Amino acid sequence: NGDGNKNEALEKEFAAWQSKVGIDKDSIYASLSPIEGYALKFREVIDPFYSDFFLSEEQQEVHFAIMEEEWNIDKIEAEKALEERRAMKEGDLLATNPPLEKLQYQRQLYLREKSRLRAKKKRRKLTGENWINKIDGRTKLPFFYNEDTGEAVWEKPQILLEMEAEKMALDKFWNAMPLKPLV
Repeated sequence: NGDGNKNEALEKEFAAWQSKVGIDKDSIYASLSPIEGYALKFREVIDPFYSDFFLSEEQQEVHFAIMEEEWNIDKIEAEKALEERRAMKEGDLLATNPPLEKLQYQRQLYLREKSRLRAKKKRRKLTGENWINKIDGRTKLPFFYNEDTGEAVWEKPQILLEMEAEKMALDKFWNAMPLKPLV
């Protein structure tokens, strides 16, 4: 019981000192290890801004601000129209109003160009033309880059190997034709 009485006496002495002096942060920080000091600073400075209470309170403030503001649709539409006119006047936005008889022709032009680009991309894929050889800036080693898909590989792509095998077969009069036919 001697230790219990001693601890109680120390607790009372500490409480009396603390009530007289107040909380002395410097002495508390001085008694902490560096990790404990960092943890205490973290809890005091950073943690309050990411706590559930802070976020819910912040969300409530945003919600109330939105609820107080009444949306005026007519005003928003007028501002939008004004901004569009300004953009057209400054050349930032192109606006056309083609006659109805030209719309079908423009649609056909668009579809034809889209089809041509799709066929060109497919031809590049089948012939391996979409792969280019580049040099890595950091390692200065060559790699292969697919311009259509953005893919980058260190080894030569399979399509390029197959195309080289076919070219060699043509040069050697089909004696070196690979077993897998090209399709």
